[in-house]
Amino acid sequence: MKSILSLLLLVLSCATGFATARYVSPTGLDTNPGTFELPYKTITKGVSSSVAGDTIYLRGGNHVYSTKISISKVGTAVNRFYLLAYPGEKPVLDFSSMAFSSSNRGLELSGSYWTIRGMDFYKAGDNGMFVSGGFNIIAICNFYENQDTGLQLANGANNNQMINCDSYFNVDPAQGNADGFAAKLDVGTGNSFKGCRSWQNSDDGWDGLLTTGLGTNPATTYDSCWCFMNGYLKSGVASSGNGNGFKMGGNSERHDATLTRCLSAFNRVKGFDQNNDLGSMILYNCTGYKNKPNFGMNNFDPAPGEVMIVKNCISYLSQATDVFRAVATLSNNSWQSPFVTNAADFVSVDSMGLRAPRKADGSLPDINFMMLASSSDLIDGGVNVGLPYNGAAPDLGAFETNYALPVSLLSFTVLQKENTVELHWTTATEIQNKGWEIERTFVTGTTVAAWQNLGFVNGHGNTVAVSAYLFTDASLSSGTYQYRLKQVDADGHFKYSPIVSVTISGKKGLALSLYPNPVKGNATIHFFLPETTAVTWTIFDAAGHFVKLISDMSLDAGEHSRLLEAAGLSQGKYVLTMLAGSQSANYPFLVAH
Repeated sequence: MKSILSLLLLVLSCATGFATARYVSPTGLDTNPGTFELPYKTITKGVSSSVAGDTIYLRGGNHVYSTKISISKVGTAVNRFYLLAYPGEKPVLDFSSMAFSSSNRGLELSGSYWTIRGMDFYKAGDNGMFVSGGFNIIAICNFYENQDTGLQLANGANNNQMINCDSYFNVDPAQGNADGFAAKLDVGTGNSFKGCRSWQNSDDGWDGLLTTGLGTNPATTYDSCWCFMNGYLKSGVASSGNGNGFKMGGNSERHDATLTRCLSAFNRVKGFDQNNDLGSMILYNCTGYKNKPNFGMNNFDPAPGEVMIVKNCISYLSQATDVFRAVATLSNNSWQSPFVTNAADFVSVDSMGLRAPRKADGSLPDINFMMLASSSDLIDGGVNVGLPYNGAAPDLGAFETNYALPVSLLSFTVLQKENTVELHWTTATEIQNKGWEIERTFVTGTTVAAWQNLGFVNGHGNTVAVSAYLFTDASLSSGTYQYRLKQVDADGHFKYSPIVSVTISGKKGLALSLYPNPVKGNATIHFFLPETTAVTWTIFDAAGHFVKLISDMSLDAGEHSRLLEAAGLSQGKYVLTMLAGSQSANYPFLVAH
């Protein structure tokens, strides 16, 4: 069956212009042709045989390496390189035969425009992975028991994305260098971490220390990342390393750090650590618990033109006094009036689940730890900082309370057409739904304007049928806008939807829509390309699992449409994802037979 599938994929690639797929297996040989049936043995052979746009699949099992893997090839935004775990399998890159040495990194990525996903990096003699290239995506990878930082970015590494990765139990012989993750020393700008976890590393969870005299002012962002028990060894014994959670910078250099909805708990020393950083430090909706202290941001004033902003954050049971510079902007935090925070504010202060397995799509597990109890006054206690939220205002801390709308909202998406915005939303059921107030705000940097009411769309009262809505906002000036729906019940009670954003640039951007929605049989995909580029359409189910690859081709700039055959899809929710060069767009839809 697998041979038939492999042959089919080969035929399709010839017919549609797919890039070549190559395979690497622990049981392969580098003298093989690299096919599914006759795979290569090493990643090095797979890389040397590939050109931009190709995919290298790693089969599951233990891939043993005694020397560093070096990847220097450079792709493009349109034609990336892909190094991926074969679907449903887990490859482990085992470097345990390496001696401790700064030259014994596991994988060294100096190339750019690579996507590396779904593999483990185990017991390298130095970093599990070292990145110095740019525009790479590292997703759903694990870095553990390496003899330096699990994943480190330096030597100008820029615009790399680390998504849903874990790094833990990394320890060097001196115990003072092995962090979970690090964007440090001479790192470049534009690197980001999203949905990553770092725990029980001998030094810090994240380290942003810069080289003295660097003078480049890089920026790093952290979104929905968890950091706990750093400064301890795998055995649970305290290490001799620094033991901080998020170390934002150091050496009196400017390293701009923006942290949103991050959690730092049980680290041996500081939870959120300035460490002599002179750059901007912006913390929105972060939670600190039982660090020493939770927030240690009192070393120096930021350099001229830089800021220290802490809003909507929670500090609970700090093991030392939280400290901030006098110039810091503090707003709507749990230690400020009128809040008095105690255990009753949380569903649980039991850390169970912090290192639980991730969801099937690689995202963080759902946990009760530090989630707000329904009676907490920290719910709706925040100020709007541009993050999505439910209720009348943002909650405090890293976890937004999951308010259920009085109606079952299936999707809420925004479509830009030059200087016009279309808001599309669908509902599955409605109970006493009077209708929807449409609200908009304008965002300038970190400043969010007051919400404006643009109009009202009548609801359907009581219905169990799927309902689709449209609202058009025309003649917009250039800038970034946010939209939300205020769903109003017949009795006047209301709830807010998640926030969607769009940027008007004065020219038409990437756009995607599907009609009809819900889909019965076939539908038409409408889309606009701002430039000539390669386009791929993929369908995922509601759990994020791959369902179908529709097509892969190069198209000219302009308006296009194509047929979506949905007859083979089971009834339920799906997401259509369009990848066009370096841009992507998602469109949720419903199949109803």
